[in-house]
Amino acid sequence: MRLLRTRGETDWLLQEVDPVLRILGWKNVRVVTAQTFFERLLGLLAPVYRAGMRADGVAIVFPCCSSVHTWFMKRNLDIVFLDRKGAMLRVYWDVKPGRLIFCPGASLAIERVSTKESPGQD
Repeated sequence: MRLLRTRGETDWLLQEVDPVLRILGWKNVRVVTAQTFFERLLGLLAPVYRAGMRADGVAIVFPCCSSVHTWFMKRNLDIVFLDRKGAMLRVYWDVKPGRLIFCPGASLAIERVSTKESPGQD
């Protein structure tokens, strides 16, 4: 699990993600990126198990991603998909466990534990 704020090679990704986090009002989250197969499979469970982080304080970025599953999760998630230019394509609020979400044309996904304080529901 890589912390985006401490890795030079992911600075470009952070530049794309930070404005989106601000627009969505996702404040005080620690941003990590899932790059290995197991990090991507586990999603928000990976930083919890590997780095001992609390899942509700993390936003996880999935590069090259147009679908996200919420299998094995116990809590609902907020998920946003971006295109290659960093524009938001779709935001899913409060997605229940056991779901599979697709967003054609997306090249990046970000997820976090839902706070249920989202500005809207899809």
